[in-house]
Amino acid sequence: MIIMCVGRMCHEIINSFAIANGLNDLQEIDKSELKLIEPKLKGKAALLSPSSGIIDSHGLMVSLFNQNDFNGTIFSVLSPVVENINLVG
Repeated sequence: MIIMCVGRMCHEIINSFAIANGLNDLQEIDKSELKLIEPKLKGKAALLSPSSGIIDSHGLMVSLFNQNDFNGTIFSVLSPVVENINLVG
């Protein structure tokens, strides 16, 4: 979500950059919609991007590692692949 900057021109500039970068679904939301989605944010309007977001990459990797560790996966860092054997089929 992008908190709306001052002025209609700013919205148009952000939207044109978004479209140029392949983001075609920006939605302008008003104060009441903003309050429903993000109650702690204060603003008059915002641009919502339902198809994009920010990922905590470190948190994701830690979560994936812990999930695999719990399931018995052996994680071998910097180990070369010597042979690939197809066990299916």
